[in-house]
Amino acid sequence: MEKIVNPFVYHEVELHKQVAPTITTWLHPTYAQRYEDVIVMSLLDAMSLKTKTPLRFGYVEIGANHPVATSSTFLMRQKYGARGMLVEPNPELAKNLRKFRPEDEIIQAACVADNSKEIEIIICNDANELTSSDPVFTKRFIDRGMSYSLKTVRAINVNELMDMASQNYDIYYLSIDVEGPDVDILAAINYDEYRPCIIQIEASESIKPGNTQRIRDIMTKNGYVFIAHTFINLIFIDAERL
Repeated sequence: MEKIVNPFVYHEVELHKQVAPTITTWLHPTYAQRYEDVIVMSLLDAMSLKTKTPLRFGYVEIGANHPVATSSTFLMRQKYGARGMLVEPNPELAKNLRKFRPEDEIIQAACVADNSKEIEIIICNDANELTSSDPVFTKRFIDRGMSYSLKTVRAINVNELMDMASQNYDIYYLSIDVEGPDVDILAAINYDEYRPCIIQIEASESIKPGNTQRIRDIMTKNGYVFIAHTFINLIFIDAERL
């Protein structure tokens, strides 16, 4: 990747008529919503230094969405060659993931907390990244007059997903971003059986007030430490790995 000069640094230098730096400041790559991938990679790098061994990790991204844009795992793939499981119920998004993330395992299904085998989702036709089974979430773009489609898709329990993934990967990172049922999925995980080192989840506090505290309570109960809040996502680390 071609290096890109950090425009924020040089904007401030020019704005305040400062002396130009003699060492170039580069912009570091990030693909997530709010630098979550950089935070996670920094934690993993620190763990590798602590154990004095390189980490060979896998990931599970539930609600994978676009292959690159807002991806929480693309930087891991790009920088360290990590591989994992990408879960996405929207057929068009899953198709793009299969095309542009061929090294990863693509699961075209909606992740659920119960044992449903199918579930109805609403896909916003104007922005197909907005896909949800939660009426509280889908009401947002319906009320705005956006067109949408209803689709019945395969559903798979979160623990079934984790079991599938753990057979092929050493899961160091789990991301949950499913536009609505996130907290239910987080609570349903069997933490005695599956313990990703780092867990990231979208709180959607503005849509569902109280989600942030519910998430923190679930994670604390299951032995995870709150490590970062990006105002979109919460990030936790297994206390036993610290």
